[in-house]
Amino acid sequence: MTSLRFAVQLLLLHPLLVLGSLSSLDRFSIFEQINLHQAYIDNNLTCDNSKLYASLYWPEGTFRVIDPNRDAKVAGDKGIRGIYDYAHSVFPLSQWRHSVGLFQISNEPIPNFPAPPVSASPQGYQRAFVYWHWRVDWKANTTGVVSTGTYSDVFEKRGQDWKLLAKVSRDDPNWPLYLFVPYITSQNETFQSSCGDTSL
Repeated sequence: MTSLRFAVQLLLLHPLLVLGSLSSLDRFSIFEQINLHQAYIDNNLTCDNSKLYASLYWPEGTFRVIDPNRDAKVAGDKGIRGIYDYAHSVFPLSQWRHSVGLFQISNEPIPNFPAPPVSASPQGYQRAFVYWHWRVDWKANTTGVVSTGTYSDVFEKRGQDWKLLAKVSRDDPNWPLYLFVPYITSQNETFQSSCGDTSL
């Protein structure tokens, strides 16, 4: 009962709009997952950490990244770990901090915010749709905001576990592309595969 009370209090205190018939415990579990997403991104580049990040997704999970530099979609454990490897070896993530902003959770697609396309669950698993804002700040060398954007997620519950089935990341128009050009142009030289099985 204590953990349930904590979950309800946390959801009431956070700038959140909750829709649909998901239980408070379901909502808290999803809230925990999106916070773990940001926490795991802040880890350094190791094989164990890339696998830890990929564990947030179901085995067939997908991740699409839309920013001024690319529009790319990956699927499965190896593809998700490849995204992790790319971000951590091409960009100076050790100098950045990721956080969660305003978010919405619903048991159906949220109006005005397109959800990633997913087929119906043949097993009838429960799903949740989440739209949330992400933010990246400098924690070393300089100050201020690096970039901001949004995630559109589809979570699926199997047994007692909620994990990502599909994620779409969109950068806000304020993305300072010129600051990222040096990292992007040297990505062929700087990319590292944490487990030795991913590539650009």
